[in-house]
Amino acid sequence: MSINTLNQIQSLPFIEDSHLEKFKQYKNLLQKWGKVHNLTGVQDDKAIYENILDSIYPTKFLELENISKIADIGSGAGFPAIPLAIILPDIEFLLIEPRVKRVSFMNTVRLNLGLKNVKIIEARVEDIEDYQADLILSRAVANTDLLLDISANISKTSTQYLLYKGQEVRSEITNLKNYDIIEFGSRNYLYIKEI
Repeated sequence: MSINTLNQIQSLPFIEDSHLEKFKQYKNLLQKWGKVHNLTGVQDDKAIYENILDSIYPTKFLELENISKIADIGSGAGFPAIPLAIILPDIEFLLIEPRVKRVSFMNTVRLNLGLKNVKIIEARVEDIEDYQADLILSRAVANTDLLLDISANISKTSTQYLLYKGQEVRSEITNLKNYDIIEFGSRNYLYIKEI
């Protein structure tokens, strides 16, 4: 990991030495599984730590006071939910992923890292019943309107969204009422506080 990336991670809220150790364990598991199962294109140390930083950077601006349940749509190899769950152990995380091998990987991570605040479901978000999230995350899954539509069954009037977007984010904003776009490197975080 580059010194710059490490310094940026350490400067974020909530970061402790124990979190850095868990990030290292997560990195090692990603690399081990990635060689066999092709979970993600992210394989080298630098890229993995950059993805961890990308995942947890929003703790600088997220309003977490009333957040007790976070759902991550299309969790893939665990970005952004697993790094966030590591540093926010008092918040319940539901990771929603339809692909079996990715679910198996994330369960291995959950067990190895002792993430008691993480539950992983092999499903599409549209099929989830009896769950209401305070905050919904998604990274590289679908355009904003589609994400809002397919996640309606797990949201409530007070649910917030944090969507990890690229440069096209402004073209996806149609009827949003209360939102911010926070830029960090090439990432645009679309933080929707009210639908």
